[in-house]
Amino acid sequence: MTAILRAISRRGYDADVIYPNTDRGHSGVVAAIRDAQTHSTNGQVRVYPSLERKVFLRKLLATDLIVGNSSAGIIEAPIAGTPTVNVGPRQEGRLRAGPSVVDCGESIRAIESAMQRARRLRCAPGRSGCYGTGRAGFRMAQILMQTRLSDALRRKRITY
Repeated sequence: MTAILRAISRRGYDADVIYPNTDRGHSGVVAAIRDAQTHSTNGQVRVYPSLERKVFLRKLLATDLIVGNSSAGIIEAPIAGTPTVNVGPRQEGRLRAGPSVVDCGESIRAIESAMQRARRLRCAPGRSGCYGTGRAGFRMAQILMQTRLSDALRRKRITY
């Protein structure tokens, strides 16, 4: 987190920082955020312990870039058309919801380089392919309406 915040500061970007979940190591992340906030000038770093979902989504749509290792950067951000710098291996193996995710290492230099690449991307909102079209519920309801409910289907069977 320190490297991320230093890279953002060196580029002169403002930052809205949201505290992490309580995963292992979160206290070190929170300490780095507090330190950056303490040493920030001109309100460059604004910190939020958490954000209401609708507030988070509004900020996501309004921001130029997400930097971190949150699943929001590889799932929600591409759908919103917001480029993401995904730092480190935490999200390794997860599908990216679009081409707007730039993966990088954890050094300040790697993060700065990835931020430059990500800011050059021109991403359109709503262009995600790996998570479907948003019509899954409708399609499931159609299938269920056409499914004949027999006694055999209704009977619960324990197979372990």
